[in-house]
Amino acid sequence: MVRSLGIVGFLTAIVGMECAAVWFLLTRAESTAAGGAETPAAGLNESGESSRPTVPPASTPDQIPQKEGVEVDLGEYTITCVRLSTNTTLRADFHLFGLIANEEVDDFNKLWPNAVNRFREIVITTVRAAQPADLADPSLALIKRQILEKSNRLFGKPLIQALIVSNFSLVEQ
Repeated sequence: MVRSLGIVGFLTAIVGMECAAVWFLLTRAESTAAGGAETPAAGLNESGESSRPTVPPASTPDQIPQKEGVEVDLGEYTITCVRLSTNTTLRADFHLFGLIANEEVDDFNKLWPNAVNRFREIVITTVRAAQPADLADPSLALIKRQILEKSNRLFGKPLIQALIVSNFSLVEQ
């Protein structure tokens, strides 16, 4: 009996120390994330200046300036595709944005009104032709690359530098 109480006490002490260690690590992470005490050299380069990047404020709510260019809205999509082999229906909902180089914004604004419907068709056919594994990829890398390649042919040059997929949801029925 005394031996079993000793083992229970020992295990309780170990669990208590583990809980204290987790509490210590979590409170330290929260204070650092909230701008708590950092070492004086943190975020400084060799010359003592801040090495943290500064983010310029957005000029308009529709266009978000990036280091490489401007983010533009390419539309919201709801795409349904039927897989006859598995007798299932997939529905993908997402919002698509593109990153345009600063020097290409004027060209994009001239070409976009005439190409918007063909671009939507490119996105829809690419997503419908995608394999379920490609749609399950968190970065959607293959689908983005295929859309970029086809949009380069549509515009005659690579106006869109990168694609950003927002609010992606995939439902299988």
